[in-house]
Amino acid sequence: MTELLQNQDRFKQITLWLLPLILGGCMNNAISVSTEIGVVTSSEGYPSVIRNNQSYILDRESRIFANDVVDTDEQSKLQIRMIDNTILSMGHGSHVVLHRYWKMPDAVRLEGTFTKGAIRATRDTQNIEVEIVFKTPLATIQSISEDFWAGFIDRTLDVALFNGSSVIVRNRSGEREVVERNHGIKVNIGSGPQEPILWYDSRIEVAKAKTIVE
Repeated sequence: MTELLQNQDRFKQITLWLLPLILGGCMNNAISVSTEIGVVTSSEGYPSVIRNNQSYILDRESRIFANDVVDTDEQSKLQIRMIDNTILSMGHGSHVVLHRYWKMPDAVRLEGTFTKGAIRATRDTQNIEVEIVFKTPLATIQSISEDFWAGFIDRTLDVALFNGSSVIVRNRSGEREVVERNHGIKVNIGSGPQEPILWYDSRIEVAKAKTIVE
């Protein structure tokens, strides 16, 4: 319970820090749409990006910008290294919009939309705080972990924490937080997030394989 309260306090501190920027309309720390926020480090097939109403095929060394709409089809995968060195991997048939990216002296925040497929975000343990927020059709995912995975399976959303402090999953029907390694939360259509449960090794390996880029 103490760890849960500490993690919630950390989220609140980040939110309170960003709130004056948002309310004041001062977004000097936000990365502009013309600035690079990441680079493709590996790809399979022909993943694509829509930028300024134009579609482009992504390959290794392709640059990624704020507001990019990134897609993989059923034959493609993608791995992006963000400028804070977070690795964002996308499995087959995934759709991600990278809306906003803030890089501050001691914290980073990435906001996006994730609507299908599977994603995994990993990073080395660092002093800098990295918060990742993805909105999905079923729930909002908020992470300050070093390794989390999310994917849509049979019209449900699964979110797992493989390493790190915390992942919170919330929607209008409730909120759950996973703080134990190798535990996951399921969200069904029209329902709140379920209690975190332990994922067995076989389930973890299947999930990770979906976002591994050869």
